[in-house]
Amino acid sequence: MDISKGNIEILQSGYYEITGETDINNIYVKAQATIVLDNVTIDLNKKNISKGAIIIDKSSDVTLIIKNKNVLKSGYNYAGIQLIGRSKLTIREDTLLNQYNELYIQSGETAAGIGSGFGGDYLGDIIIENGNIVIVSLRDGAGIGGGNGLNGGGDFIGSLTISGGNINITQGYGGGAGIGGGSNGSLVGRVEVNNGILLSNVDEAGIGAGIGGGYNGNFEGTVIINGGNITSVGGEGCAGIGAGIGNTIRGNFTGEVKINGGNVVAIGGVYDTYGGGAGIGSGFKGNFSGEIKLNAGFIEARGGSKGSDFGSGTGGESVGDITAKVKSIDVIPDFLDLQIGESEKVVSQVTLVATVQGSLPDYSKVTYTSRDTNVAVVDSSGLVTAVDNGNTEIIVTSVIDKNKFTICYVSVNSSITIIGDIDLLISIPKNEIQPSELYNIVCYGNNPIITYKYKDSCIKEFDVYVNVPCCKNPVLGKGQYKNIVVCITVDYSIALYSGSDCLQNLLIYALEFDNFSTNLNFCTSINEDIDTSKFKIIIMPYYELDTNYSQKYYMFKIRGHIGLYKIM
Repeated sequence: MDISKGNIEILQSGYYEITGETDINNIYVKAQATIVLDNVTIDLNKKNISKGAIIIDKSSDVTLIIKNKNVLKSGYNYAGIQLIGRSKLTIREDTLLNQYNELYIQSGETAAGIGSGFGGDYLGDIIIENGNIVIVSLRDGAGIGGGNGLNGGGDFIGSLTISGGNINITQGYGGGAGIGGGSNGSLVGRVEVNNGILLSNVDEAGIGAGIGGGYNGNFEGTVIINGGNITSVGGEGCAGIGAGIGNTIRGNFTGEVKINGGNVVAIGGVYDTYGGGAGIGSGFKGNFSGEIKLNAGFIEARGGSKGSDFGSGTGGESVGDITAKVKSIDVIPDFLDLQIGESEKVVSQVTLVATVQGSLPDYSKVTYTSRDTNVAVVDSSGLVTAVDNGNTEIIVTSVIDKNKFTICYVSVNSSITIIGDIDLLISIPKNEIQPSELYNIVCYGNNPIITYKYKDSCIKEFDVYVNVPCCKNPVLGKGQYKNIVVCITVDYSIALYSGSDCLQNLLIYALEFDNFSTNLNFCTSINEDIDTSKFKIIIMPYYELDTNYSQKYYMFKIRGHIGLYKIM
Protein backbone atom coordinates (compact mmCIF):
# COMPACT_ATOMS: atom_id res chain seq x y z
CA MET A 1 0.00 0.00 0.00
CA ASP A 2 1.37 3.38 -1.04
CA ILE A 3 0.45 6.38 1.14
CA SER A 4 1.36 8.77 -1.67
CA LYS A 5 -1.67 7.56 -3.66
CA GLY A 6 -4.27 8.58 -1.07
CA ASN A 7 -5.59 8.14 2.45
CA ILE A 8 -5.37 4.60 3.81
CA GLU A 9 -8.26 3.17 5.83
CA ILE A 10 -7.78 -0.15 7.62
CA LEU A 11 -11.14 -1.46 8.75
CA GLN A 12 -10.50 -5.21 8.73
CA SER A 13 -8.11 -7.39 10.68
CA GLY A 14 -4.97 -8.29 8.77
CA TYR A 15 -1.35 -7.64 7.86
CA TYR A 16 -0.54 -4.45 5.95
CA GLU A 17 2.71 -3.06 4.49
CA ILE A 18 2.80 0.66 3.77
CA THR A 19 5.37 2.67 1.84
CA GLY A 20 5.58 6.11 0.25
CA GLU A 21 5.66 9.81 1.07
CA THR A 22 2.87 12.37 1.44
CA ASP A 23 2.07 15.78 2.86
CA ILE A 24 -1.72 15.46 2.56
CA ASN A 25 -2.73 11.85 3.26
CA ASN A 26 -3.00 9.86 6.48
CA ILE A 27 -3.67 6.38 7.91
CA TYR A 28 -6.89 5.56 9.78
CA VAL A 29 -7.27 2.24 11.62
CA LYS A 30 -10.37 0.72 13.17
CA ALA A 31 -9.45 -2.96 13.44
CA GLN A 32 -7.01 -5.47 14.87
CA ALA A 33 -4.11 -5.05 12.48
CA THR A 34 -0.37 -5.46 12.00
CA ILE A 35 1.09 -2.56 10.02
CA VAL A 36 4.62 -2.39 8.61
CA LEU A 37 5.94 1.12 7.96
CA ASP A 38 8.74 0.84 5.37
CA ASN A 39 10.37 4.19 4.52
CA VAL A 40 7.11 6.04 5.11
CA THR A 41 6.99 9.83 5.44
CA ILE A 42 3.74 11.58 6.36
CA ASP A 43 4.23 15.32 6.91
CA LEU A 44 0.88 17.03 7.45
CA ASN A 45 2.55 19.91 9.27
CA LYS A 46 4.14 21.07 6.03
CA LYS A 47 0.86 22.40 4.63
CA ASN A 48 -0.82 22.99 8.02
CA ILE A 49 -3.36 20.25 7.40
CA SER A 50 -5.28 19.63 10.63
CA LYS A 51 -5.38 15.85 10.88
CA GLY A 52 -3.35 13.05 12.40
CA ALA A 53 -0.65 11.13 10.54
CA ILE A 54 -2.00 7.89 12.05
CA ILE A 55 -5.34 7.70 13.87
CA ILE A 56 -6.19 4.54 15.81
CA ASP A 57 -9.85 4.48 16.68
CA LYS A 58 -11.35 3.14 19.89
CA SER A 59 -11.20 -0.60 20.60
CA SER A 60 -8.57 -1.12 17.89
CA ASP A 61 -5.45 -3.21 18.51
CA VAL A 62 -2.52 -2.24 16.29
CA THR A 63 0.99 -3.66 16.05
CA LEU A 64 3.25 -1.16 14.29
CA ILE A 65 6.46 -2.61 12.81
CA ILE A 66 9.25 -0.16 11.95
CA LYS A 67 11.32 -0.92 8.86
CA ASN A 68 14.00 1.50 7.67
CA LYS A 69 13.49 5.21 8.47
CA ASN A 70 9.96 6.54 8.93
CA VAL A 71 8.61 10.02 9.68
CA LEU A 72 5.16 10.91 11.04
CA LYS A 73 4.22 14.59 11.48
CA SER A 74 0.66 15.54 12.32
CA GLY A 75 -1.24 18.75 11.87
CA TYR A 76 -2.68 21.19 14.39
CA ASN A 77 -4.63 19.63 17.34
CA TYR A 78 -3.71 16.05 16.39
CA ALA A 79 -1.23 13.64 17.94
CA GLY A 80 1.55 12.17 15.79
CA ILE A 81 -0.09 8.79 16.40
CA GLN A 82 -3.50 9.51 17.87
CA LEU A 83 -5.20 6.87 20.02
CA ILE A 84 -8.92 7.32 20.56
CA GLY A 85 -10.56 5.77 23.61
CA ARG A 86 -9.31 2.42 24.93
CA SER A 87 -7.28 1.46 21.88
CA LYS A 88 -3.99 -0.45 21.97
CA LEU A 89 -0.70 0.16 20.17
CA THR A 90 2.38 -2.08 20.14
CA ILE A 91 5.57 -0.80 18.49
CA ARG A 92 8.48 -3.00 17.44
CA GLU A 93 11.16 -2.93 14.78
CA ASP A 94 11.76 -5.33 11.90
CA THR A 95 14.79 -7.38 12.94
CA LEU A 96 14.96 -9.78 9.97
CA LEU A 97 17.52 -7.81 7.91
CA ASN A 98 19.62 -6.59 10.85
CA GLN A 99 19.38 -3.00 9.57
CA TYR A 100 18.91 0.37 11.24
CA ASN A 101 15.23 1.14 11.78
CA GLU A 102 13.83 4.41 13.08
CA LEU A 103 10.49 6.04 13.73
CA TYR A 104 10.36 9.84 14.06
CA ILE A 105 7.08 11.20 15.44
CA GLN A 106 6.10 14.85 15.71
CA SER A 107 2.83 16.09 17.14
CA GLY A 108 0.68 18.84 15.85
CA GLU A 109 0.54 21.85 18.14
CA THR A 110 -1.57 21.31 21.33
CA ALA A 111 -1.40 17.51 20.95
CA ALA A 112 0.77 14.63 22.14
CA GLY A 113 3.45 12.87 20.14
CA ILE A 114 1.69 9.54 20.78
CA GLY A 115 -1.63 9.68 22.61
CA SER A 116 -4.47 12.15 22.52
CA GLY A 117 -5.14 15.34 20.64
CA PHE A 118 -6.27 18.72 21.92
CA GLY A 119 -8.55 18.40 24.97
CA GLY A 120 -8.33 14.62 25.04
CA ASP A 121 -7.39 12.21 27.80
CA TYR A 122 -5.07 9.38 26.89
CA LEU A 123 -6.99 6.20 27.79
CA GLY A 124 -5.26 3.49 25.79
CA ASP A 125 -2.42 1.00 26.18
CA ILE A 126 0.96 1.47 24.51
CA ILE A 127 3.70 -1.18 24.46
CA ILE A 128 7.13 -0.36 23.05
CA GLU A 129 9.11 -3.55 22.57
CA ASN A 130 12.19 -2.21 20.76
CA GLY A 131 13.36 0.11 18.01
CA ASN A 132 14.84 3.59 17.64
CA ILE A 133 12.05 6.05 18.34
CA VAL A 134 12.24 9.85 18.43
CA ILE A 135 9.18 11.71 19.71
CA VAL A 136 8.77 15.49 19.63
CA SER A 137 5.80 17.41 20.99
CA LEU A 138 5.62 20.86 19.44
CA ARG A 139 3.48 22.66 22.04
CA ASP A 140 1.27 21.93 25.07
CA GLY A 141 1.04 18.17 24.58
CA ALA A 142 2.97 15.33 26.18
CA GLY A 143 5.56 13.34 24.29
CA ILE A 144 3.49 10.25 25.12
CA GLY A 145 0.15 10.86 26.84
CA GLY A 146 -2.37 13.68 26.97
CA GLY A 147 -2.94 16.69 24.76
CA ASN A 148 -3.61 20.24 25.91
CA GLY A 149 -6.06 20.11 28.81
CA LEU A 150 -6.64 23.81 29.32
CA ASN A 151 -10.40 23.38 28.86
CA GLY A 152 -10.54 19.85 30.24
CA GLY A 153 -8.90 16.54 29.41
CA GLY A 154 -5.16 16.21 28.94
CA ASP A 155 -4.71 13.44 31.52
CA PHE A 156 -2.64 10.29 31.09
CA ILE A 157 -5.14 7.67 32.30
CA GLY A 158 -4.06 4.65 30.28
CA SER A 159 -0.79 2.70 30.39
CA LEU A 160 2.66 2.64 28.81
CA THR A 161 5.04 -0.33 28.96
CA ILE A 162 8.59 -0.03 27.61
CA SER A 163 10.39 -3.35 27.24
CA GLY A 164 13.34 -2.17 25.14
CA GLY A 165 14.48 0.15 22.41
CA ASN A 166 16.18 3.52 22.25
CA ILE A 167 13.54 6.17 22.90
CA ASN A 168 14.23 9.90 22.79
CA ILE A 169 11.39 12.20 23.83
CA THR A 170 11.34 16.00 23.79
CA GLN A 171 8.40 17.64 25.49
CA GLY A 172 7.07 20.72 23.76
CA TYR A 173 7.13 24.27 25.02
CA GLY A 174 4.10 25.45 26.91
CA GLY A 175 3.39 22.64 29.31
CA GLY A 176 3.28 18.97 28.29
CA ALA A 177 5.22 16.26 30.13
CA GLY A 178 7.70 14.00 28.37
CA ILE A 179 5.53 11.04 29.36
CA GLY A 180 2.27 11.83 31.14
CA GLY A 181 -0.18 14.70 31.11
CA GLY A 182 -0.44 17.50 28.60
CA SER A 183 -0.64 21.10 29.73
CA ASN A 184 -3.00 21.14 32.76
CA GLY A 185 -3.06 17.35 32.62
CA SER A 186 -2.02 14.83 35.26
CA LEU A 187 -0.47 11.38 35.17
CA VAL A 188 -3.20 9.15 36.58
CA GLY A 189 -2.39 5.86 34.87
CA ARG A 190 0.59 3.51 34.87
CA VAL A 191 4.06 3.68 33.30
CA GLU A 192 6.37 0.65 33.46
CA VAL A 193 9.92 0.49 32.11
CA ASN A 194 11.55 -2.93 32.00
CA ASN A 195 14.52 -2.36 29.70
CA GLY A 196 15.91 -0.13 26.98
CA ILE A 197 17.24 3.40 26.82
CA LEU A 198 14.82 6.22 27.58
CA LEU A 199 15.65 9.92 27.45
CA SER A 200 12.81 12.27 28.32
CA ASN A 201 14.15 15.75 27.84
CA VAL A 202 12.86 19.30 27.66
CA ASP A 203 13.39 22.20 25.29
CA GLU A 204 14.16 25.68 26.56
CA ALA A 205 10.52 26.58 27.19
CA GLY A 206 9.23 23.26 28.51
CA ILE A 207 6.99 23.32 31.60
CA GLY A 208 6.19 19.68 32.26
CA ALA A 209 7.67 16.81 34.24
CA GLY A 210 10.05 14.42 32.51
CA ILE A 211 7.65 11.63 33.48
CA GLY A 212 4.47 12.74 35.24
CA GLY A 213 2.24 15.79 35.19
CA GLY A 214 2.23 18.58 32.67
CA TYR A 215 2.08 22.26 33.55
CA ASN A 216 -0.30 22.63 36.49
CA GLY A 217 -0.64 18.84 36.56
CA ASN A 218 -0.51 16.37 39.42
CA PHE A 219 1.18 13.00 39.73
CA GLU A 220 -1.53 10.59 40.87
CA GLY A 221 -0.57 7.38 39.10
CA THR A 222 2.19 4.79 39.19
CA VAL A 223 5.66 4.63 37.66
CA ILE A 224 7.55 1.34 37.98
CA ILE A 225 11.12 0.99 36.72
CA ASN A 226 12.51 -2.54 36.68
CA GLY A 227 15.49 -2.01 34.39
CA GLY A 228 17.00 -0.02 31.56
CA ASN A 229 18.78 3.33 31.37
CA ILE A 230 16.38 6.18 32.08
CA THR A 231 17.09 9.90 32.12
CA SER A 232 14.08 12.07 32.93
CA VAL A 233 14.44 15.86 33.00
CA GLY A 234 11.71 18.20 34.22
CA GLY A 235 10.84 21.53 32.68
CA GLU A 236 10.62 24.85 34.50
CA GLY A 237 9.72 24.18 38.15
CA CYS A 238 8.67 20.59 37.40
CA ALA A 239 9.86 17.28 38.81
CA GLY A 240 12.16 14.97 36.91
CA ILE A 241 9.72 12.17 37.76
CA GLY A 242 6.52 13.36 39.42
CA ALA A 243 4.30 16.42 39.23
CA GLY A 244 4.40 19.50 37.06
CA ILE A 245 4.85 23.01 38.38
CA GLY A 246 2.17 23.93 40.88
CA ASN A 247 -0.48 26.57 40.42
CA THR A 248 -2.63 27.07 43.54
CA ILE A 249 -3.86 23.53 44.31
CA ARG A 250 -1.93 21.66 41.58
CA GLY A 251 1.58 20.28 41.16
CA ASN A 252 1.07 17.65 43.88
CA PHE A 253 2.47 14.12 44.15
CA THR A 254 0.03 11.57 45.57
CA GLY A 255 0.99 8.55 43.50
CA GLU A 256 3.79 6.00 43.63
CA VAL A 257 7.24 5.70 42.07
CA LYS A 258 8.87 2.30 42.52
CA ILE A 259 12.41 1.65 41.26
CA ASN A 260 13.38 -2.02 41.29
CA GLY A 261 16.44 -1.83 39.05
CA GLY A 262 18.14 -0.11 36.16
CA ASN A 263 20.04 3.17 35.96
CA VAL A 264 17.75 6.10 36.69
CA VAL A 265 18.60 9.80 36.56
CA ALA A 266 15.81 12.25 37.49
CA ILE A 267 16.49 15.98 37.36
CA GLY A 268 14.00 18.59 38.57
CA GLY A 269 13.55 21.82 36.66
CA VAL A 270 14.60 25.23 37.98
CA TYR A 271 11.87 27.84 38.45
CA ASP A 272 14.11 30.64 39.67
CA THR A 273 17.13 31.03 41.95
CA TYR A 274 14.90 30.40 44.97
CA GLY A 275 13.06 27.29 43.92
CA GLY A 276 12.36 24.41 41.60
CA GLY A 277 10.84 20.97 41.25
CA ALA A 278 11.99 17.82 43.02
CA GLY A 279 14.19 15.24 41.37
CA ILE A 280 11.52 12.65 42.17
CA GLY A 281 8.42 14.12 43.80
CA SER A 282 6.27 17.22 43.46
CA GLY A 283 6.69 20.36 41.41
CA PHE A 284 7.47 23.87 42.61
CA LYS A 285 5.07 24.71 45.48
CA GLY A 286 3.47 21.28 45.15
CA ASN A 287 2.99 18.91 48.09
CA PHE A 288 4.43 15.42 48.36
CA SER A 289 2.13 12.89 50.07
CA GLY A 290 2.68 9.80 47.94
CA GLU A 291 5.27 7.03 47.99
CA ILE A 292 8.78 6.68 46.60
CA LYS A 293 10.28 3.19 46.88
CA LEU A 294 13.97 2.77 46.09
CA ASN A 295 14.41 -0.98 46.01
CA ALA A 296 17.41 -1.56 43.72
CA GLY A 297 19.47 -0.14 40.87
CA PHE A 298 21.50 3.03 40.42
CA ILE A 299 19.37 6.06 41.25
CA GLU A 300 20.42 9.68 40.92
CA ALA A 301 17.95 12.44 41.78
CA ARG A 302 18.62 16.17 41.74
CA GLY A 303 16.09 18.81 42.65
CA GLY A 304 15.92 22.02 40.65
CA SER A 305 17.36 25.01 42.53
CA LYS A 306 16.21 24.40 46.13
CA GLY A 307 13.79 21.58 45.37
CA SER A 308 14.28 18.29 47.19
CA ASP A 309 16.12 15.46 45.50
CA PHE A 310 13.39 13.15 46.81
CA GLY A 311 10.11 14.61 48.11
CA SER A 312 8.60 18.03 47.55
CA GLY A 313 9.49 20.90 45.30
CA THR A 314 10.45 24.22 46.84
CA GLY A 315 7.65 25.65 48.97
CA GLY A 316 5.74 22.36 49.13
CA GLU A 317 4.95 20.19 52.13
CA SER A 318 6.55 16.75 52.32
CA VAL A 319 4.50 14.22 54.31
CA GLY A 320 4.78 11.18 52.04
CA ASP A 321 6.78 7.99 52.48
CA ILE A 322 10.26 7.56 51.05
CA THR A 323 11.53 4.04 51.60
CA ALA A 324 14.54 2.08 50.43
CA LYS A 325 15.51 -1.55 50.74
CA VAL A 326 18.39 -1.98 53.16
CA LYS A 327 21.07 -4.50 52.25
CA SER A 328 22.70 -4.62 55.67
CA ILE A 329 23.06 -2.87 59.01
CA ASP A 330 26.42 -3.17 60.75
CA VAL A 331 26.57 -2.35 64.46
CA ILE A 332 29.93 -1.74 66.13
CA PRO A 333 30.56 -3.32 68.54
CA ASP A 334 28.09 -6.18 68.18
CA PHE A 335 28.69 -7.38 71.77
CA LEU A 336 28.96 -5.38 75.00
CA ASP A 337 30.22 -6.72 78.32
CA LEU A 338 29.25 -4.07 80.87
CA GLN A 339 29.30 -3.54 84.59
CA ILE A 340 26.20 -2.13 86.27
CA GLY A 341 26.04 1.61 85.72
CA GLU A 342 28.59 1.54 82.93
CA SER A 343 27.69 3.08 79.56
CA GLU A 344 29.03 2.50 76.07
CA LYS A 345 27.89 3.80 72.71
CA VAL A 346 27.25 1.60 69.68
CA VAL A 347 27.57 2.94 66.14
CA SER A 348 25.52 1.74 63.19
CA GLN A 349 26.21 1.80 59.47
CA VAL A 350 23.40 1.27 56.94
CA THR A 351 24.03 -0.03 53.41
CA LEU A 352 21.23 0.15 50.84
CA VAL A 353 20.57 -2.38 48.09
CA ALA A 354 20.35 0.48 45.60
CA THR A 355 23.14 2.93 44.88
CA VAL A 356 21.56 6.29 45.61
CA GLN A 357 23.00 9.67 44.67
CA GLY A 358 20.97 12.49 46.11
CA SER A 359 19.93 13.72 49.51
CA LEU A 360 18.09 10.92 51.29
CA PRO A 361 18.24 12.18 54.89
CA ASP A 362 16.66 9.21 56.65
CA TYR A 363 18.51 6.41 54.92
CA SER A 364 21.23 6.11 57.59
CA LYS A 365 18.88 6.61 60.54
CA VAL A 366 18.14 3.73 62.89
CA THR A 367 16.15 3.20 66.06
CA TYR A 368 17.57 1.45 69.11
CA THR A 369 15.44 -0.72 71.40
CA SER A 370 16.44 -2.82 74.40
CA ARG A 371 14.66 -6.14 74.61
CA ASP A 372 14.96 -6.11 78.44
CA THR A 373 15.15 -2.65 79.99
CA ASN A 374 15.64 -4.20 83.43
CA VAL A 375 19.12 -5.27 82.27
CA ALA A 376 20.17 -2.36 80.02
CA VAL A 377 18.61 0.72 78.48
CA VAL A 378 19.56 2.55 75.29
CA ASP A 379 18.87 6.09 74.09
CA SER A 380 18.25 7.31 70.55
CA SER A 381 21.96 7.97 69.94
CA GLY A 382 22.92 4.35 70.71
CA LEU A 383 24.26 4.94 74.23
CA VAL A 384 23.73 1.70 76.17
CA THR A 385 23.65 1.84 79.98
CA ALA A 386 23.77 -1.28 82.14
CA VAL A 387 21.11 -1.44 84.86
CA ASP A 388 21.25 -4.90 86.46
CA ASN A 389 22.76 -8.35 86.08
CA GLY A 390 21.65 -10.37 83.07
CA ASN A 391 21.68 -10.52 79.29
CA THR A 392 19.71 -8.55 76.74
CA GLU A 393 19.73 -7.50 73.10
CA ILE A 394 19.84 -4.03 71.60
CA ILE A 395 17.72 -4.22 68.43
CA VAL A 396 18.90 -1.80 65.73
CA THR A 397 16.16 -1.16 63.13
CA SER A 398 16.34 0.87 59.93
CA VAL A 399 14.02 3.90 59.81
CA ILE A 400 13.70 3.71 56.02
CA ASP A 401 13.22 -0.09 55.83
CA LYS A 402 11.55 -1.32 59.01
CA ASN A 403 11.91 -4.95 57.92
CA LYS A 404 15.69 -4.75 58.28
CA PHE A 405 17.39 -4.94 61.68
CA THR A 406 20.47 -6.26 63.45
CA ILE A 407 21.33 -7.03 67.07
CA CYS A 408 24.00 -6.00 69.56
CA TYR A 409 24.21 -8.51 72.40
CA VAL A 410 24.70 -7.16 75.92
CA SER A 411 25.92 -8.96 79.05
CA VAL A 412 25.81 -7.17 82.40
CA ASN A 413 27.69 -8.35 85.49
CA SER A 414 28.47 -7.11 89.03
CA SER A 415 25.93 -6.03 91.61
CA ILE A 416 24.84 -2.92 93.37
CA THR A 417 25.25 -2.31 97.10
CA ILE A 418 22.62 0.02 98.50
CA ILE A 419 24.46 2.69 100.50
CA GLY A 420 21.78 5.34 100.94
CA ASP A 421 18.16 6.36 100.43
CA ILE A 422 16.56 9.25 98.60
CA ASP A 423 13.93 11.29 100.39
CA LEU A 424 13.14 14.64 98.77
CA LEU A 425 10.12 16.85 98.17
CA ILE A 426 9.96 18.92 94.98
CA SER A 427 7.11 21.32 94.28
CA ILE A 428 6.34 22.67 90.79
CA PRO A 429 3.85 25.45 89.99
CA LYS A 430 0.79 24.04 88.25
CA ASN A 431 0.91 26.70 85.55
CA GLU A 432 4.30 25.38 84.36
CA ILE A 433 3.08 21.90 83.40
CA GLN A 434 0.47 21.10 80.79
CA PRO A 435 -2.02 18.51 82.10
CA SER A 436 -1.25 16.32 79.07
CA GLU A 437 2.40 16.19 80.16
CA LEU A 438 1.73 15.54 83.81
CA TYR A 439 2.05 11.78 83.58
CA ASN A 440 4.93 11.87 81.10
CA ILE A 441 7.29 13.29 83.70
CA VAL A 442 10.59 11.44 84.03
CA CYS A 443 12.57 11.44 87.27
CA TYR A 444 16.30 11.08 86.71
CA GLY A 445 19.35 11.04 88.96
CA ASN A 446 22.06 13.25 87.51
CA ASN A 447 25.84 13.39 87.81
CA PRO A 448 26.62 11.59 91.08
CA ILE A 449 30.10 12.72 92.10
CA ILE A 450 32.16 11.46 95.03
CA THR A 451 33.46 14.71 96.51
CA TYR A 452 35.23 13.28 99.58
CA LYS A 453 36.89 9.97 100.31
CA TYR A 454 38.67 8.86 103.46
CA LYS A 455 40.04 5.37 103.93
CA ASP A 456 41.45 3.68 107.00
CA SER A 457 42.27 0.08 107.74
CA CYS A 458 43.46 -2.19 110.51
CA ILE A 459 44.32 -5.85 110.95
CA LYS A 460 41.97 -7.78 113.21
CA GLU A 461 42.17 -11.25 114.67
CA PHE A 462 39.48 -13.82 115.31
CA ASP A 463 39.27 -17.27 116.83
CA VAL A 464 38.90 -20.16 114.43
CA TYR A 465 38.78 -23.91 114.86
CA VAL A 466 41.00 -25.73 112.39
CA ASN A 467 40.88 -29.42 111.45
CA VAL A 468 44.46 -30.73 111.62
CA PRO A 469 45.06 -34.15 109.93
CA CYS A 470 47.00 -35.61 112.87
CA CYS A 471 44.59 -34.41 115.53
CA LYS A 472 41.36 -36.12 116.52
CA ASN A 473 39.55 -32.92 117.41
CA PRO A 474 39.59 -29.42 115.84
CA VAL A 475 42.33 -27.15 117.17
CA LEU A 476 41.62 -23.58 118.29
CA GLY A 477 43.73 -21.12 116.29
CA LYS A 478 43.90 -17.44 115.34
CA GLY A 479 42.91 -15.93 111.98
CA GLN A 480 43.57 -12.43 110.61
CA TYR A 481 41.75 -10.14 108.18
CA LYS A 482 41.96 -6.54 107.11
CA ASN A 483 39.08 -4.28 108.10
CA ILE A 484 38.81 -1.30 105.74
CA VAL A 485 36.58 1.68 106.48
CA VAL A 486 35.87 4.11 103.66
CA CYS A 487 34.07 7.38 104.34
CA ILE A 488 32.54 8.99 101.24
CA THR A 489 30.47 12.09 100.49
CA VAL A 490 28.38 12.14 97.31
CA ASP A 491 26.84 15.14 95.55
CA TYR A 492 24.02 14.50 93.07
CA SER A 493 20.90 16.08 91.63
CA ILE A 494 17.38 14.96 90.78
CA ALA A 495 15.83 16.25 87.55
CA LEU A 496 12.17 16.20 86.58
CA TYR A 497 11.62 16.62 82.85
CA SER A 498 9.13 15.89 80.10
CA GLY A 499 9.54 12.40 78.72
CA SER A 500 7.47 12.80 75.54
CA ASP A 501 10.32 14.02 73.34
CA CYS A 502 13.07 14.50 75.83
CA LEU A 503 16.10 14.04 73.60
CA GLN A 504 15.04 16.42 70.85
CA ASN A 505 13.18 18.98 72.93
CA LEU A 506 14.21 18.57 76.55
CA LEU A 507 12.03 20.53 78.97
CA ILE A 508 13.29 20.47 82.56
CA TYR A 509 10.69 21.35 85.20
CA ALA A 510 12.88 21.04 88.29
CA LEU A 511 16.48 20.35 89.28
CA GLU A 512 17.08 19.62 92.97
CA PHE A 513 20.57 19.15 94.43
CA ASP A 514 21.36 16.92 97.40
CA ASN A 515 24.25 15.10 99.04
CA PHE A 516 24.86 12.41 101.60
CA SER A 517 27.72 10.85 103.54
CA THR A 518 28.22 7.28 104.64
CA ASN A 519 30.83 4.89 106.02
CA LEU A 520 31.50 1.69 104.11
CA ASN A 521 33.05 -1.37 105.74
CA PHE A 522 35.01 -3.95 103.78
CA CYS A 523 36.73 -7.11 104.96
CA THR A 524 39.59 -8.52 102.92
CA SER A 525 42.58 -10.75 103.36
CA ILE A 526 45.51 -8.99 104.98
CA ASN A 527 47.32 -8.61 101.66
CA GLU A 528 44.36 -7.18 99.75
CA ASP A 529 43.30 -3.58 99.39
CA ILE A 530 40.30 -1.62 98.09
CA ASP A 531 40.85 0.66 95.09
CA THR A 532 38.42 3.50 95.75
CA SER A 533 39.04 4.96 92.27
CA LYS A 534 36.93 2.06 90.97
CA PHE A 535 33.90 3.14 92.99
CA LYS A 536 30.90 4.29 90.97
CA ILE A 537 27.60 5.67 92.20
CA ILE A 538 24.19 5.05 90.62
CA ILE A 539 21.09 7.08 91.56
CA MET A 540 17.82 5.12 91.32
CA PRO A 541 14.90 7.50 91.99
CA TYR A 542 11.17 7.27 91.50
CA TYR A 543 8.39 9.62 92.49
CA GLU A 544 4.89 9.78 93.89
CA LEU A 545 2.73 12.63 92.59
CA ASP A 546 0.41 14.56 94.87
CA THR A 547 -1.89 16.63 92.64
CA ASN A 548 -3.89 17.96 95.59
CA TYR A 549 -0.95 19.34 97.56
CA SER A 550 -2.18 22.91 97.02
CA GLN A 551 -4.06 25.03 94.53
CA LYS A 552 -0.84 26.38 93.03
CA TYR A 553 1.62 23.51 93.27
CA TYR A 554 2.07 19.86 92.44
CA MET A 555 4.16 17.95 94.96
CA PHE A 556 6.58 15.28 93.80
CA LYS A 557 7.73 12.97 96.58
CA ILE A 558 11.07 11.62 95.41
CA ARG A 559 12.02 8.23 96.82
CA GLY A 560 14.55 5.60 95.87
CA HIS A 561 18.03 4.32 96.59
CA ILE A 562 21.64 5.26 96.06
CA GLY A 563 23.81 2.36 95.01
CA LEU A 564 27.50 1.62 94.87
CA TYR A 565 29.14 -0.68 92.39
CA LYS A 566 32.72 -1.40 91.56
CA ILE A 567 34.08 -1.44 88.02
CA MET A 568 35.94 -4.68 87.60
